[in-house]
Amino acid sequence: MMSKCVYGFFALVFIEIIQCDLLVFWGYPTVETTFCVNITVVSFDNCKETCQKSLSCMLASGSGNNCMLCDIYTVSSIAKSTKEIGIKTAVKVNPIDGDKCTSDTDGTVFSGQHSENNTYTVTSTGQTWTISHVKKCKESSWRIFPRPFGPFCIGVRSRNHVANNTTPLSRNSAASACKSKWNIGLTALNSIAERNYVLESAREIVGKHSAYKYTSIWLNGALRADCDFVGSQNTAECSGMKAYEYIGDLITSLEAYKFAPGTPNYAKIEGSSQSCLQLMLSQSETTDNGLVKNAVCGTICNEDNSICALTFVCGH
Repeated sequence: MMSKCVYGFFALVFIEIIQCDLLVFWGYPTVETTFCVNITVVSFDNCKETCQKSLSCMLASGSGNNCMLCDIYTVSSIAKSTKEIGIKTAVKVNPIDGDKCTSDTDGTVFSGQHSENNTYTVTSTGQTWTISHVKKCKESSWRIFPRPFGPFCIGVRSRNHVANNTTPLSRNSAASACKSKWNIGLTALNSIAERNYVLESAREIVGKHSAYKYTSIWLNGALRADCDFVGSQNTAECSGMKAYEYIGDLITSLEAYKFAPGTPNYAKIEGSSQSCLQLMLSQSETTDNGLVKNAVCGTICNEDNSICALTFVCGH
């Protein structure tokens, strides 16, 4: 357990005050571990240290060589157990006095944070530790991610919000679906973790379709009017993601965006600009998986129907 020591001086005597920033107890997450990661470690101490080194990790749980790491907003309930069961859990909390680092007194409440605007509380109630935060998503299946301004919900959907629906749709239809169903918009991506979640979720929805090279996922992002000309990607003002704006989204990082070879391409198709953004999901080809391409907002398929948009990303 990592400790922080503060020394006070009084009457020529040093007093050591031990503090810790991990709450450690016998117990394990009971549900909602879908987005946690399992790794092999040398010991539980190694499991804890791995979590401490990761900004996004909130919780480490395991026994022996087994270690489960869970990010903030992925787990809300932890069952208390015993030494005989042998599973320990460590939760990041704001620094507390050392005598409370293993406290499980009923009603005890600790606070923790990923960053200034991404905070949570850890509360002991009966045989359960409850982790609470202020954000609630429009759908329980959506995932919350920490963004600099606070928690943000992301959900991947298909046409008519039906699972396994493989009917292609345009970006305009996708935006209308987010608006009509939840009164929110399409969202852009603010991290690689968000991108990976979107790809995994889209795969679960559409599965494999060998008739396509890729299926694509509509994202928020529209080409700036002053960048809408052939060759603009070669100018300093419009290179890469500088050419796009994100209406309704506060994006602070573009690490999730990497254009596929040959894109962006701002040549018009039948008079229409390729102004919108799609994330590629591999089907019969894999080279561009996870990369971004620009496309006509009103189209459903492109590149001779080898790439079709089947899903989209809503967020709030």
